[in-house]
Amino acid sequence: MSAPWSITNRPAVNTAPPKMRRSIAALLVAVTLMLDAPAAVAQSFGHYSVDISGTVTTGGTYQVVAVANNGRQNCTIQNPTTATEVLDVTIGTMASPYTLSAGASISSVNGGVTADDAISVTATTTGHAFAGTCQ
Repeated sequence: MSAPWSITNRPAVNTAPPKMRRSIAALLVAVTLMLDAPAAVAQSFGHYSVDISGTVTTGGTYQVVAVANNGRQNCTIQNPTTATEVLDVTIGTMASPYTLSAGASISSVNGGVTADDAISVTATTTGHAFAGTCQ
């Protein structure tokens, strides 16, 4: 049985019917866009996380670990279970921090409301480690 189009004595390029070529072209464009912007695609579904883990730069001084972001879905910060001191966390312009003992964590989402303000941390000791992610 022969194909509905002839490929005899023709180069192998563009031998698919026009409708199939358009479908293939659309698929290639979609794949290219996804490869160029995986973060934006993943973030729109709430699966893209940014690691904000680190250490306190100067003990006793707050440092911003997540800048204000209206598109934020959530941030979680944890004081490691091996910590020997508390980690203080502020969101926005809080007067009194959340104080996290060893192993404790805090999330910036409260029900359906997410804190979009900057998030800062401090501890007494320079080099105090903390773990965190934001979406």
